[in-house]
Amino acid sequence: LDLLSGLVDKSILLTEPGADPVRYRMPETIRAFGREQLAAAGQELELRRRHRDHFASIYGANLPWFGPRQRELLSWMRLERDNYRAALTFCLDETGEPVASAVHMVGAIAAETMVRGFLSEGRHWMHRVLELVDEPTPERALLLWVDGWHALNQGDVDGGEPRLEASRDLAERLDDAGNAAVATVFLGMCAMMRGDVPGAFRLYSDAFA
Repeated sequence: LDLLSGLVDKSILLTEPGADPVRYRMPETIRAFGREQLAAAGQELELRRRHRDHFASIYGANLPWFGPRQRELLSWMRLERDNYRAALTFCLDETGEPVASAVHMVGAIAAETMVRGFLSEGRHWMHRVLELVDEPTPERALLLWVDGWHALNQGDVDGGEPRLEASRDLAERLDDAGNAAVATVFLGMCAMMRGDVPGAFRLYSDAFA
């Protein structure tokens, strides 16, 4: 506590007003200088990995976004959003880092962008991760329908529908009934947005089955 107070007294750390419990941040110029020093000492990469792994582990313990803890998780994500952006950027920009980490990190960001309606940001991250993740896995099927969902909520049916079709087709090949059903529901939404009510009814019936 004495060390932390000393850093605040020297304005190396700043307190965040209104945060409970108290949170701290570094001014950008000091953060940039610190990263230069870490890089010179050969320590930056290891610390950024630790940062990524820390926030990936927190998200792993907070999966039930659509449930009774949603408000709590949204408040937490609002505070940690920049940390998740930094961790995901590291996953995507640093060559040699495992792609699985990027898939995991984008889940935290997508959960918030879906609930809060940060649609352009959600699509930005989905596109970047999908460029790297081309293995036929349930995780890719999920990312595809999440990206399609964001597109539909922007009114971009032409952009969303191919993503949803790819998600459904991949999920069906993998016998992944959950992701296949969700993608089919949103394909029904595409049909509704195009005015194809019979087609929407058929898709919704397929998803229900």
